[in-house]
Amino acid sequence: MIMMKTVWKRLREMGEATYTILRGGLLVSCALLVCSLTLTLTAGPLTFDTYYIHAVANAMRDMAPGILFIAVVGSACVESRTQKA
Repeated sequence: MIMMKTVWKRLREMGEATYTILRGGLLVSCALLVCSLTLTLTAGPLTFDTYYIHAVANAMRDMAPGILFIAVVGSACVESRTQKA
């Protein structure tokens, strides 16, 4: 519980650029996951004809955590640089 309070406190104290980077990464990750789910549900069962659609959906699903990780690392770097200045 104390850890979550610390995380929320740090999120409130972020700079505008850092918040924008983090928010953008979160939005892109969520959009990729929603699109992946939509593609998977509309494609139906995995057959030879729908293999490419499922492959794209899996790639989108696998890409979302990577983009979120890059956004978190990038926002941490920006926050570190703005704290030093």
